[in-house]
Amino acid sequence: MIFITGPASAGKTSLIKLLKEHLPKEKFDIHDIDEADKWTDDYVAWRDSKVEFWLKQSIKNRKKGIETILCGIIYPDAASKSPSYAAAQPVKFILLNTDGDELKQRFYQRMEGRINRQIEIGNELKAEVKSIDGAEIVETTSMTPELIMGNVIKKLS
Repeated sequence: MIFITGPASAGKTSLIKLLKEHLPKEKFDIHDIDEADKWTDDYVAWRDSKVEFWLKQSIKNRKKGIETILCGIIYPDAASKSPSYAAAQPVKFILLNTDGDELKQRFYQRMEGRINRQIEIGNELKAEVKSIDGAEIVETTSMTPELIMGNVIKKLS
């Protein structure tokens, strides 16, 4: 079992796509931890269940001569507490590490399209709400949640 871990934007998803293209499928079973479903509100429990699932799968795969690679934000300490960890040995961890400034830049590039879409949605909603008689707009720029709440409560009366 090989875990490839690292923070968001360290390059895990890009790497996994390349590994799937370049490593033989008959020798490597390569997966992203959240490919089948997205994590739930209890992220730790969700992650632990996924790690346990893939550790069990790696035991089955190894019997067939296949190495399992799982990519995601996986903490070695948490993985080592999984019930199947001992049986899945040897287990290897590879960390994709990136300095903070590069991580910020990559994360922003990755999110830029989503951010721009949210700006568009905000503008679309503002135009629609402005066209409705009696509708209210609370400008939240530079406001704390408490100030926003106070303004909304004033608009309710």
